[in-house]
Amino acid sequence: MGIRDLGGIWTFNENDIRNLFVNSFVKLYKAEKDIESFDDFMQCESTIFESISTSLSPDDFDHLNKQFCAKEVRKAVFQLCPLNHHDSMIVTKCISNRLSKVMPKLVGEFQNAFVPGRNISDNILIANELFRKISSSKFGKYGKMAFKADMSKAYDRLNWHFIRATLVKMRFPDWTIKLIMKCIYSVSYEILINGIPSQKIIPWCGLRQGDPLSPYIFVICTEVLSQCLRKEERLGTIKGIQIFRGSQAISHLFFADDSIFFLEGKSSSSCSTLASTISNYCRGSGKRINEAKCAIIISPSSSLSFAQDCFKIFRVSPTAEMGKYLEFPTDIGISEYGKSKRDIFNFLIDNVKKRMSSWNGLLLSSAGRLSLISSILSSLSTYFLSVFKMPDLGRLRGSRTSKSISWRSKLFLNQPKGLGGLGIRNTRCFNQALLAKIGWNMLHDPSSLISRTIGVQLGLDWTNCINCVETVKSKDSWICKGILWGAKTFTKHIAWMVDSESSTLASVKDLSRISSGCRAFIKKWLWHLPGPKRWIILLWKILTQTLSVARELEKRGIGDGFFCRLCDRQCVESLEHLFRDYEFVSRLWSANHLGINANSVSNISIQEWIINWLSLLSRKENSIDGVISFMCTIWTIWVTRNTHVYSNEPLSPSRSIHLYEHELSLMIYAEKERADSRKDLNNTCLLDDDDFNLKVLHNGNTFPLIGPDLCENHYLIYTDAV
Repeated sequence: MGIRDLGGIWTFNENDIRNLFVNSFVKLYKAEKDIESFDDFMQCESTIFESISTSLSPDDFDHLNKQFCAKEVRKAVFQLCPLNHHDSMIVTKCISNRLSKVMPKLVGEFQNAFVPGRNISDNILIANELFRKISSSKFGKYGKMAFKADMSKAYDRLNWHFIRATLVKMRFPDWTIKLIMKCIYSVSYEILINGIPSQKIIPWCGLRQGDPLSPYIFVICTEVLSQCLRKEERLGTIKGIQIFRGSQAISHLFFADDSIFFLEGKSSSSCSTLASTISNYCRGSGKRINEAKCAIIISPSSSLSFAQDCFKIFRVSPTAEMGKYLEFPTDIGISEYGKSKRDIFNFLIDNVKKRMSSWNGLLLSSAGRLSLISSILSSLSTYFLSVFKMPDLGRLRGSRTSKSISWRSKLFLNQPKGLGGLGIRNTRCFNQALLAKIGWNMLHDPSSLISRTIGVQLGLDWTNCINCVETVKSKDSWICKGILWGAKTFTKHIAWMVDSESSTLASVKDLSRISSGCRAFIKKWLWHLPGPKRWIILLWKILTQTLSVARELEKRGIGDGFFCRLCDRQCVESLEHLFRDYEFVSRLWSANHLGINANSVSNISIQEWIINWLSLLSRKENSIDGVISFMCTIWTIWVTRNTHVYSNEPLSPSRSIHLYEHELSLMIYAEKERADSRKDLNNTCLLDDDDFNLKVLHNGNTFPLIGPDLCENHYLIYTDAV
């Protein structure tokens, strides 16, 4: 095995391969400028930090300056993976927990990454609305431009002097700065080649990947560039783009290392100012723009000279495509100028089909198919559904050519299990609920950036939401229509409460096609019964009359008759006949461990009969054994019927009893395994969430972890080595 270097030369010797890797990382982690001291760096790059206006308040200063208490250390230890319980990682976790509380005050609204209370969806929505604005601007004296920048090795190139200078300018406590820099300086790397570690690599720049502190430091340093751009906006040298008249102008949006800049102007001077600001920031921070992965879009209203100057100044090819921003196609909001929305969102269907292909050829039970459906629907990520209204992508068609049977309506199956359904996610309703959350956040926080940009056009307020005022306009973008579509849920399910500023949701409509007793049983007991999932699904089908017996098929106009194919008499194969009244089935009921006389009652429905027996068995001394035996008998009857109908196997009481005993033994073994696994939890380390006191659970009793042999401020920590 060999490796090829950047010059195209192949290397096969193990020592040469090791040296090639080591030299590559040494070059990566070498600072761009050989400045000996921090004071020299501050003299050279002082102009970058003149724009910083953010600083800690006295309360935040005191919060970061105090010593770590035992409660903070315990919290950090239990937040980390057991394999990360070394000293430096615990310290950085304690610092990051403190920083998370002050990040909203330190970081401006144009950054949403790792800032509590801010959403990635805001960046996606605002950016796509700006893309639409740029592409639809065909007239006007100003040109509009969006520049998507790609930072090469953004984490690995961040200058350590720049980090320290940023913390100093934001007036972090000296003690906190020294502690943070010590954690950064203490990093070293080794490369494993065939299991043999190389020499240690001591970096001179960069942040350690996977460290809980690194994302916060990266975002704080990126805030320097954000404040430099806002200073240029105040001076009037660059101008952001307004999505709608009267909305907040946007010149940049940052999410971690994803950066995108927006510009409006007549000449190339604004482009030069933007490029100069980015260049100065990169020179001081050590970051580097990968021009090959950058892209620019220009509005049709821009002059030819403006467009040419933009591509020349930023050194970007005019043929470069914007691609995706935060995993979303950038042409979603501008489909009228390019592809249709159905084509744009086809990648979701491709993801679903890819998941389905791994299940092809498998003979799945009803419970397995339910798991398949739930798995497929979960692949339609909440991340995508929470941002855009998904178009009707059509039904996914597999390899089946036969006509499907509509046993129950889709609405019925989408109901929660407690209401009689199967709990299959209704993606359209889920999509609408997630979009309603965006509108809800706008209503509750009118000062947020998305409220001052997109919210200006939507005009959402409590009055038109409660009074069902229609605010959708034909000229609205796909994004605005999606948010307003989600906001329709407010008009249907929210009403004012007397003497309160809060609101309440309407109750879900009751199901009408199931009897009240059966519905109550499904809601409270069915999904909590012991046994394999396939037994419970079969029981659910019987209770909801969706099992494919001849009588139910005949109701739906399917099949060549509704007579039972098990008995010689011309009897209707109903649920009662198959599972209770048929003579062969009656013998199975009497032969099992319960000895049930199924012929004693024939004037009630099978649903009532099953519920009565399960209720009676659950009140007996060995209730679990009785319930398992009852459900196992129902499963045995169904399997016996199917093997006779589809495999032409003759009915045999001995074979059916053997199947019953085999299924029952498997279930008993599984229950024993579960009981043994519960015993393994007999000695467990517990954490009290209220005060983070460590305790040990032993034989049902709890004992404090700190014993008499441990002094104050000394803690014994148990970790799992697995």
